[in-house]
Amino acid sequence: MVRVVSAPLRVPLRPSSVDAVLALLFATGAQLEVWAGDIPGPAAAKLTLALLTTVPLAWRTVAPLAAVMVTTGGYALAVLLGVSPDEALLPLLAPLVAIYSLGAHGSTRAIVAGGGAALVAYS
Repeated sequence: MVRVVSAPLRVPLRPSSVDAVLALLFATGAQLEVWAGDIPGPAAAKLTLALLTTVPLAWRTVAPLAAVMVTTGGYALAVLLGVSPDEALLPLLAPLVAIYSLGAHGSTRAIVAGGGAALVAYS
């Protein structure tokens, strides 16, 4: 009898250098925009907005569904915590970059799930 052993599918969770730099640029710009700008809202909500919407972009190509879930969820959470939804530009654009990356790098099933989550988060 032949026994076939298969290794579990392993997805590299280490972001690429390009994605890490992109996330760093978005996070830095969002921090500047949120803290130096005149965006109203509690400090915790502004921190949530600036970090949860931008840092996950580092994993946009290796884990695109997770990036969409965290960026859109972070945006929705910040709005629930008291940040106006149309004040900051970079935290608004970052989830859109994640959604684009999901379309480019995700499976059909992931695209449907991520698109549904994004619609709920932005509604």
